[in-house]
Amino acid sequence: MRVHVTRISALDHGVFRFDKNLSFAILFMNSDLDMYGRFGTRAGGSFKGPFRPMPDTLHMANKDMSSQGFARAVARVLDLHSSWKDEKRKAAIKDLLAPKLGKSYLGRPLRRRTTGTSRARGRGRNECFHCHRIAEEEVGFYFNNRKPVPDELLWSFPMPDKIGFVLDSGECATIQSVVSGSDAAKAGMKQGDDILVLNGHHIVSIADVQWALDQAPDDGKLPVRIKRDGKEQDITLELPKGWRRRDQFAWRYSFNGLKGKVLGLDELSELTDAERKTEGIQANESSVRIGRVLRARRGSGFNAKARASGLRSKDIILQIDGRGRNTESEILAYVLQEKHPGDDVKLTVLRGAKRLDFTFPVQRILKRSGHDH
Repeated sequence: MRVHVTRISALDHGVFRFDKNLSFAILFMNSDLDMYGRFGTRAGGSFKGPFRPMPDTLHMANKDMSSQGFARAVARVLDLHSSWKDEKRKAAIKDLLAPKLGKSYLGRPLRRRTTGTSRARGRGRNECFHCHRIAEEEVGFYFNNRKPVPDELLWSFPMPDKIGFVLDSGECATIQSVVSGSDAAKAGMKQGDDILVLNGHHIVSIADVQWALDQAPDDGKLPVRIKRDGKEQDITLELPKGWRRRDQFAWRYSFNGLKGKVLGLDELSELTDAERKTEGIQANESSVRIGRVLRARRGSGFNAKARASGLRSKDIILQIDGRGRNTESEILAYVLQEKHPGDDVKLTVLRGAKRLDFTFPVQRILKRSGHDH
């Protein structure tokens, strides 16, 4: 049976767990909600404001997927389903289904349809939470309660290249290449290995690899079962402390809105090495250009304090609170993990040839009312 879900407001988000920043996600499960696997991924791709993708977005959204890879994933799922009598296998999957934040993290009730035709009345439809809004409110659950946002929510669903291997998009999870000296190489992973189980989860696609890594600890050992030359064998993947932070997360669409709500900034972009040299930016300084400094708009929840402080579009962020060189993701992580709503931040920016300082308070993550867009 195939089910196409277009609205997720009524789903149990403890069971229907997937990367909320994807264009689409496929979950393979049976009628008992045993999860066989997932399909759908995205490695990056930035947005220049709502629904205005940058040129790299389409490529980054599709480079790790193919129709052949999907067919292979379906075939492996059918094999799993035909032998789904192993209670240990079922238990291993169910242990991973517990929600991270419980059932109330969205923080507000969802409206129900009123009587009458929604189109005619112009209102009253079921409220729809777009997926990226759920990821946004997961972050808000912590930040608004003055708690550091966990690394697991910021650097979520890591790509396998961050630990040293790349998968063949035409297969389920066959290793195409391994980076010399990486965590994967140290574990003994090799080109051509077929990953069957990672961190207790059966693998049918790269989305499952990301899921298994998403559940992994900040540092520790992960059991891996591979098939090499037709034979299955077990190896151990050891992850060093802080391995998640090798990735970038600011490209995720949920953070597109968070930048505006917390900092009042939008359309941030990293300068290239050539641009850094042209601007005369020092090696220990950041180089994040501000595309827009936002005004407060009714119902948007945007922080207008940055604009009131004097920040302007095209300013280049060199430092935040005197910190050294930081990427856009590291700047956001610093604010979301070490600052609280109402705390001041000081941005040192480059405007033309001048270095200027601006101080303004960060803002709690306010919730918009009504439909998502």
